[in-house]
Amino acid sequence: MDNKLQVEKVNNKLFSLGAKIYENSKEDLLHASGHACQEDLKLMLTLVKPRYFMPFHGDFRMLKRHGFLAQELGLSAKNVFVCENGEIVEAKGKEFFLSSAKVPSQPNYVLNGKLLPNEELNNCLSLREKMSQGGVVLIVLFYDQVKIHEYVKKNE
Repeated sequence: MDNKLQVEKVNNKLFSLGAKIYENSKEDLLHASGHACQEDLKLMLTLVKPRYFMPFHGDFRMLKRHGFLAQELGLSAKNVFVCENGEIVEAKGKEFFLSSAKVPSQPNYVLNGKLLPNEELNNCLSLREKMSQGGVVLIVLFYDQVKIHEYVKKNE
């Protein structure tokens, strides 16, 4: 999604308050990606000094690398959790650990108000094309702490 209008509103407000705005250009190279660079991540980990760490933004390769970085800075490998969808990190007292149980997790696709089975989506290229042209990605997570605890106990 493009956030150009929101950025322009903020820039206009800042200008009206007397701020000097540096615009991104090929010469100035001001823009950075949404992911912090390695030195920024090192600084954050050094300042915060976490006992446990779970990276959560980026693809799996990025999460894994961020976890290795935390270990390079002294965190124990058993205290770094690089999780895949559905994995559960549990706490007992002040100790955290990766559960052997998993929560079912899979994408759901909705088109014209109907929930589509994954098989239908995978077998229908034209449907995928329609969704790619006008679709929205929305992640909604509901959880019931009691039910999750029961589920984990049942699957241990």
